Amino acid sequence: MRYDPGSPADNLLFGPVGQSIFGNRFNSRSGQPLDSGTVTRISWYQGALGAIGTVALAVAGDNGAPLSVSIVIFSVAPTAFNSVAVSLPVDSSFFVGLIRYTTNNNGPPGRYGSLGVRFATTNSQGYHAIQRNLSAGFSVGLPMQNAMLRVAGNVVIPVELLEFDVD
Repeated sequence: MRYDPGSPADNLLFGPVGQSIFGNRFNSRSGQPLDSGTVTRISWYQGALGAIGTVALAVAGDNGAPLSVSIVIFSVAPTAFNSVAVSLPVDSSFFVGLIRYTTNNNGPPGRYGSLGVRFATTNSQGYHAIQRNLSAGFSVGLPMQNAMLRVAGNVVIPVELLEFDVD
């Protein structure tokens, strides 16, 4: 599931260590609501890596609760799409975001691994980019932007199955 139309990035988002997490609120596909399921792959457009090359992905429900780091990635290619295999159960509306990560969240100051965004959408799906805070749980919509962050898995639109006979 992707909301962005692809490369190149229009902008790169970054913030202080352990504070700003940029990503997408995944709650629809082609205008239809999602069902609960399992995310099996996450991919994202990684900007410059800055002082350290380790980044983390935070995955959480869409209830505004404080986030916890779910996946830490140690080997990341700059200015390219990266991906990681996961097995994460999610609800019908969830958040996936990228954050610079250090063991104690007190790494060197300055820029960190950044996430690409587009001021465009694909298949008229609207804009889903938000900024969250790791500890406080607040979220702020990023108007007219989609994070270049995508998910795959069995989080699908509920569909009725029909029975067919072949003669």
